[in-house]
Amino acid sequence: MATTGSMSAGALSDAIEYRPMERVDVSLIAPLMKAYLEESCPDIVPNDVNAMTLLSTAASASFAALENKPDGRVIGFTLLSPITNLQTAVKILHSVGTYVLPEFRRRGVGERLRRLAAYMAREAGYDKLQGVAYSEKAAASAGKIGARAVAIVLENQLQIKGE
Repeated sequence: MATTGSMSAGALSDAIEYRPMERVDVSLIAPLMKAYLEESCPDIVPNDVNAMTLLSTAASASFAALENKPDGRVIGFTLLSPITNLQTAVKILHSVGTYVLPEFRRRGVGERLRRLAAYMAREAGYDKLQGVAYSEKAAASAGKIGARAVAIVLENQLQIKGE
């Protein structure tokens, strides 16, 4: 596997454990999901209902990173969700997002989470991951494992000036 400079010893050390999200109590991930929504998803209200709704869609390729301590807390996640109710030309997982607590960033944790998730998605027969990045920084981070921009997201604010 090719690595980048960000794939540091910090991400691969014994200090962090990577687990499939289905093996982690969802209530331990929910606070991070709310933080992710607040920081990265300007149109989604960062509340318990939305956090739990998104977490309930987690595909088996979704992963969490935990401090490797007896009462280790969840420090990050990457959430992939199957596209349901649509027939697609190839088997696609929607990349809902990746989040790492600020004090654990720049250690390769997000990259490791994404690599594990991509590997497991491929093993499960998926052909493609798709997601939205709300910033250049987020797009660059996903680009470290091969993601590239293939579309432009357009918004039309439905307000009339002067109202």
